[in-house]
Amino acid sequence: MVGLSEDGVAVRMDPTVRVSTHTMKTPKRVLLSTAAVAALAASLPAQPATDATPPAKDETIVLSPFTVSSETVGRYAATESTSGTRVRESLMDSPQSITVITRDLVEDVGATRILDAAKYAANISESTIPNAQDRTNIRGFQTDGATIDGFNFFSYANVDPVLIDRIEIVKGPNAILSPQIAQGTVNVVSKRPFFKDAGSVDLEVGRYDSNGAELDVNRVLIDGKLAMRVVGAVREADDQAPGNFNHTQVAMPMVTYRFSDKAQVTVQAQFYNTYNAAYGGIPVDFSVGTNDPAVFLKTIPEDLDLYGTEIRRHSTGQHYRLFFEASPSEHFSVRLALNQIHWAGDSIGLSVNTSPIDPSTGQHVPEAGAGGMLQQDPSTGNWVSSGRYINNPIFDESSATTPYAAGSWGFQTRNYYNLQNDYSYQLDFGDNKSTTLAGYMVDYLKNPSWSYNVGIPNIDITHFVQQPITVSPTKNLGYGYGISWDQQVYISEQLSLLKDHVILSGGYTHADYRQYSSDISRATTAQNKVKANLPNAAIVVKPISEVAIFADTTRQSQPNGTSPITGANPTTTGKQYEVGLRSQLLDRRVYSTLTYFNITQNNFSIPNQANAVNPPPNPPFPPIFTDRKVTGVEWEISAAISDQLSLIGNVAYTHARTPLGQVFRGVAERTGGALLNYRFNKGGPLKGLSVGIGVDYIAKRPGDNPSPGTFIASSSTPGHLVVGQPTFYLPARTLLNLMATYKFDQHWKAQLNIDNVTNVDYMAASTARNTVFPGTPFNPRLTVTYAF
Repeated sequence: MVGLSEDGVAVRMDPTVRVSTHTMKTPKRVLLSTAAVAALAASLPAQPATDATPPAKDETIVLSPFTVSSETVGRYAATESTSGTRVRESLMDSPQSITVITRDLVEDVGATRILDAAKYAANISESTIPNAQDRTNIRGFQTDGATIDGFNFFSYANVDPVLIDRIEIVKGPNAILSPQIAQGTVNVVSKRPFFKDAGSVDLEVGRYDSNGAELDVNRVLIDGKLAMRVVGAVREADDQAPGNFNHTQVAMPMVTYRFSDKAQVTVQAQFYNTYNAAYGGIPVDFSVGTNDPAVFLKTIPEDLDLYGTEIRRHSTGQHYRLFFEASPSEHFSVRLALNQIHWAGDSIGLSVNTSPIDPSTGQHVPEAGAGGMLQQDPSTGNWVSSGRYINNPIFDESSATTPYAAGSWGFQTRNYYNLQNDYSYQLDFGDNKSTTLAGYMVDYLKNPSWSYNVGIPNIDITHFVQQPITVSPTKNLGYGYGISWDQQVYISEQLSLLKDHVILSGGYTHADYRQYSSDISRATTAQNKVKANLPNAAIVVKPISEVAIFADTTRQSQPNGTSPITGANPTTTGKQYEVGLRSQLLDRRVYSTLTYFNITQNNFSIPNQANAVNPPPNPPFPPIFTDRKVTGVEWEISAAISDQLSLIGNVAYTHARTPLGQVFRGVAERTGGALLNYRFNKGGPLKGLSVGIGVDYIAKRPGDNPSPGTFIASSSTPGHLVVGQPTFYLPARTLLNLMATYKFDQHWKAQLNIDNVTNVDYMAASTARNTVFPGTPFNPRLTVTYAF
């Protein structure tokens, strides 16, 4: 059953818990999609209080255990999550590391993507592509794609923050939420309708990554029975490079219907159209080596756009989600969740080239550096210098040119069908409690795709002039489709003993994966079938109610698809051991977690750097599979130090290596961040003002995977092993952000965010030497909100 938090957010709780809603307030941020939509939504009839419609403060409702309450003890401190087990669980009782990012934090940082807020959780950091796919690092593992309400999907664009109610981050494998994922899951909990009329409009302008409008309107259509909500956004954002743009439109209408105080259904539809640059950054200096801190090519400006507006990603998507929850009896509850997605996209991608491959050895030529400073003579097949000699210690970059012909224009569609069905039985006996959870999940995806060659004439990188692209008339890079199907059956048991002083839990998951691919252009097919049995076990010991010691072990199994060359790829398997200490002190106002983790993984897949050449190999080289071990320590804290002062912060150390001791692209061994916010709410001339300061740090990171294209260098002999290493590192960086909000009255609010206040010149991310993303410089953004 759905109730309201103080912010008007829908919440659901255990059937034995009753909630009074007398402290509800208007939502803090509701957003504009278009002026027409805003006018239409605002005109929906409000529900006046009548004899048939009692005031909200008198409403007492019973809720299901499958969704958390939105109770918080501060702006940044939540108390519960469902992402670990799909049932509501206190964070103090959870046997696994889970971090909750509140809606207040998302708003205070003016998030334009998930990572803007999630980076304040321990061991969540920037990975390799800032402008697409919500790509992040979790505990040293790169993760792609987005998860909304437990459903994972792929998209070119990052998830729009207008959809987010909260973010629940589960670190490490989770046999119930995502048994196929090793690193963890960033689960976006979407906004839901609630039973109070509210709404607001948001307008934002700024220097970079800004300029947009948002809408969030909620209306009660039948008091106590039916509520609807519409959220949406339009964005016309641009970054410092002229062609690095992000233009999106998204809308999510939804309704909730209460059958009774023990059953309800919510239906959501999510529509979006995204048009984003496939901007890939600029090359590093040609002379930079493994042991050198990377610097950009000196003869070009950092805002040079080598791609242009023609090089872009376009996608459209329609998501339909249904959530039914019921508690037929005091102890028994059921949840059914359905998801269907139709996604279509096309992307034009080009490579400015990287170190070429020496045809005599089949390895990269490290002296060639980035930017394709060697070209292949088509008449002889020899690699010839373009603008400088390979061994010349004085690098003449003034005449350097690069062949700019590598690329493709790819098209694909994705149709997802997902079902989750969960059953919970809770029973109290004396000072003890038993929670039994069982469920079934099935996922189906069909993914047709095809592509064309794309080319651009050679360019002079130091006197760059944008060139038009040319497209091959035939689908000569590939045409085919893939189908994946997986199902999961699980059961778990949790025993809370001795008045919650000891909590034992264990479970068993059976996963069945099937993958099929057909490469029509090469007349090849391949299949991959995997079955996995994944046990998990954990214990939580609470010597006092404010302190918890936890330990857990979980396992993971992940099929890696198929290759047109090698057939079925190896299956990735992994396991995690984790121990930690939690505390919740000062009347729950200060919550902190200290955790040690150990993750081992077999047949981990990483991109093959041998494909980052010009022209690209056809067919591409298969991924590289290697084992890896990741260990680390992380500490995080969220605190309501006073009614005015809130804090969230973290530090983490991660050690990720192959059996040969090699590091992985984009993974920093040390990360940290903190955000402090003070609100003047005690009266006086500053009442309504809040100010904040945020800082985040990332140590140096490998800019590419171990080169040359394989993990063992070609110069190795049986008696002398030469291990490949990254060819460059992104330097460490620390960024400082400021924020200030002033609430004029119950309707109007203005917020100023200044990112990178000290204008640090840094490298944000990279995929290879030729694709390094410059960091965003000093960036003020202003948001004005009208609540109605």
